[in-house]
Amino acid sequence: MRLLFIITRGDDIGGAQIQVRDLCCALSFSQHEVCVLAGSGGRFADSLRKYGIEFRTCQGLQRPLNPLQDARAIARIATAIRDYGPDLILLHSSKAGVVGRIASRFLRIPCIFTAHGWPFADGVGHLKRLVYRLIETQLASFATRIICVSQYDYNLGRNYGIASSKLVQIYNGIDTEFLLKGGRGIV
Repeated sequence: MRLLFIITRGDDIGGAQIQVRDLCCALSFSQHEVCVLAGSGGRFADSLRKYGIEFRTCQGLQRPLNPLQDARAIARIATAIRDYGPDLILLHSSKAGVVGRIASRFLRIPCIFTAHGWPFADGVGHLKRLVYRLIETQLASFATRIICVSQYDYNLGRNYGIASSKLVQIYNGIDTEFLLKGGRGIV
């Protein structure tokens, strides 16, 4: 199976990047073709290449909301999707989740979005929370499934109107048996 992972940032390494790296290594080890697309290169991109994972950048894919830049990013992501020809698109981080779902819907390729925290969580200003909630509830139907990495995120998504039929909770973790059986040293 050809899998395309899309994540907003490739310049640094955080929780979402570690999960993407570990999934890519495990899937590649299991004979799947994997490619990662991110808004920039850097430490994360370098770590993927170290494990033989294909990495591509998408100019304009960035965290801040910018409708013109985001429209360009959607077009560039659609081009990258057509070029790579994935069977499934896996989206990580809020911005990649938004623009990736739109591009995948346009191209009719199934996608799974992993919410590594919702953009409408506590601590976000009232107006931004309202805008992000509207965006997420409208785009939820564009994903085959939405993975929440914690019970908190699962409950927050449901409480803010994300259809529970789309949500699934899968804790982020490390398969130590895989590592002990020769899993290419991904930790």
